[in-house]
Amino acid sequence: MGILRDDFEGTVPALNKCATKIIQDEVTERLLLQVSEDTTDKDLYILLKDFRFPIAGQKMYKKDVWKWYADNNYTQVRSKTNFCQAPIVHKDGTIEPCGVCTACIGVIRENVLEPFTKEGLARYQDYEKNHKKEPERFRLKGF
Repeated sequence: MGILRDDFEGTVPALNKCATKIIQDEVTERLLLQVSEDTTDKDLYILLKDFRFPIAGQKMYKKDVWKWYADNNYTQVRSKTNFCQAPIVHKDGTIEPCGVCTACIGVIRENVLEPFTKEGLARYQDYEKNHKKEPERFRLKGF
């Protein structure tokens, strides 16, 4: 499980209220942020104590994570990864990314197209052409 922070946002909001510490991942050797035991907000500590948050600036983008899954034989994780903020649920129970939320747009712009159907990519293309007509919740910050 992870938290996606859009490139247009600052830090993960819940972490702003917590004392944190930096640890090093044993497998990837990347630096990660973890909520510290001595944080004043004990509820957030209980909720987030087992999470490790990547620190921005380590040049591992969505496409790099996707490739890391393949390189390390975690392709089954890729197929179960849901990043979409507004997934489309079909009558048969299958789920597909919408293609127009900020998370989907970020993934598509990094050229990670595997999770998307032709319809999802068509919605993205339509968004790119007509984004000012889309509801406010779909608009990227700064655009």
